[in-house]
Amino acid sequence: MASVYPQLDPATLWNEEAPLTFVASMHTGDRAACPRRYVHQDAHQIVFYDGSLVGRGGCFAAHDARVLALHWDQVEEIEGQFVAVRVGVDPPQMELVTDWFGFHQTYYHRFGDTWVASNNVRIIRRMVGRCELDPVGVSLMLSTGWVGEDRTLEREIRVIPAAQHWIWDAHFPEPRQTTYYARAGLANLQRRRRRPRLQRLAEEMVETCRSFAGAYGRLRCPLTGGLDSRLLASLLVHGKIEADYYTSGAPGSPDLTVARRIAELHDLPLEIQPQPAAVVIEAWEDTAWRLIQQNDGLVNLVQIADLIHQPKQVERLTVSLWGVGGEIARGNYYHFRILLLDRRVDTIRQHLADVLADPHGGLIHPECTARTRTHVREFVDRAMDEGFEPLDLGDLFFTSDRVRRWAGSNERKAMPAGDRYSPFLSRGYVEAAFSMSALARMTGPLHFHLIRMLAPDLHRLPFAVGGWRSQWPLLNLWRRSIHAAAKKVGGRIRKRTPAQPAEFDHAMWLEAKLPWLRALCLDQSESPLWEFVQRPVFEKITGDQSSPEARRQIMRGLYNVGTVFAYMESR
Repeated sequence: MASVYPQLDPATLWNEEAPLTFVASMHTGDRAACPRRYVHQDAHQIVFYDGSLVGRGGCFAAHDARVLALHWDQVEEIEGQFVAVRVGVDPPQMELVTDWFGFHQTYYHRFGDTWVASNNVRIIRRMVGRCELDPVGVSLMLSTGWVGEDRTLEREIRVIPAAQHWIWDAHFPEPRQTTYYARAGLANLQRRRRRPRLQRLAEEMVETCRSFAGAYGRLRCPLTGGLDSRLLASLLVHGKIEADYYTSGAPGSPDLTVARRIAELHDLPLEIQPQPAAVVIEAWEDTAWRLIQQNDGLVNLVQIADLIHQPKQVERLTVSLWGVGGEIARGNYYHFRILLLDRRVDTIRQHLADVLADPHGGLIHPECTARTRTHVREFVDRAMDEGFEPLDLGDLFFTSDRVRRWAGSNERKAMPAGDRYSPFLSRGYVEAAFSMSALARMTGPLHFHLIRMLAPDLHRLPFAVGGWRSQWPLLNLWRRSIHAAAKKVGGRIRKRTPAQPAEFDHAMWLEAKLPWLRALCLDQSESPLWEFVQRPVFEKITGDQSSPEARRQIMRGLYNVGTVFAYMESR
């Protein structure tokens, strides 16, 4: 594992065999990890964890395993993204707890009465022997760009769900599984139409950020031209919490321009990390394999730029705030026609399936998109059984599947250099979002009111693209319908406006590395993945007879294909 994660220190490797269990771990060296203490062992128990965590309200130092052991009865109240394990000696027992959102990915495999759990798919696969590819997991990656539900790319290895407290002991062949925060509770919030208490939510989010800073030291915070990083900056500025700010992207991109303006406005220390396409292309091969191996093929190659500046070894692990999950309160999976004309569950189920089951111009085999449609239908049916209203289904899918699994996997790619924490994945923020109607969420009210409350000058500052949505739900919906209609003739309109540099030019990367992608896939001529990918379509679209513009139309699909073939090669 140290060859895959160079910052791991083999001197920290330990293991313990008990009557029922075998446990082991290896982590970043103590000096670089300080103030974290990942493992505590005494005569009665072993406690260890992974991820970023603080006691609720900063009441105890949860990042110290010795303190965590003393407060184990409060483990279900911890804030952050983590997995924690406790092994009792007398009586022999093992407990495993995942964070309330299920964001920190933890995997398991079961054969007979034996259970294997780890934060790494590679370890499990090496322990249990040869595994088979999971048709559903592969299909989801190819069509949507991530692996959802409880799937991985391996049939026999699954993801432990959110808010789980599992206990193994001598009396049962499998763990007692308790869900300490039921997702159905969000449906009850929405039914009561309880308006979020914004002042209280703001105070909670600021206080949690202060707790992380107090526990781990000076935070790092991204700055971009968007909404989420601006709210993060507002939390820190209002709370007078010192942090180091950073932004990355192509030189001249709007994100860099707006980030500089925010930094100047509040005299914030800002590190610019330019990502010229030439740098990404030059480092492509080494970085691609590192991305795939460290993240078990669950992070898409389209994210490759995030590893370019990441050191292979660090002097000190940091904690970075992260804006993932902010869109939970913005209704991005909805179409105005559904909200205005047809709110039936069948219509919403069909809409979500159409959005997610992308055949990418015929590149993906129809059976793959059929599996994705089944995945969406099953999700909708479970959510309706839990009591959610049809109009909540889009935001719920985004929260439970897209954010939990796509972003949860992407958290792993940053872990070699440090931990991440998203205030948008706190219970308070998610509950506030689901306490409103879907129509109200589409106005983006939480960002609008929280930023105006915390940092009015940042509220007035323009964004890189677009502006605030109207806070009148029907007016906002009407404007979005007009915008959707205008997009039908948008090609002519957009050509009159000089193009702004994008954050990253993924199409340019694709064209530069097309020979690499073509060789990667076609050299695996006998791969079972050709049962999922239409080989004639792939050969044609990556060949000389197809234009860059044609490839741009299915660019995401080509990145998805490259990801699964790279993972297959790494196996």
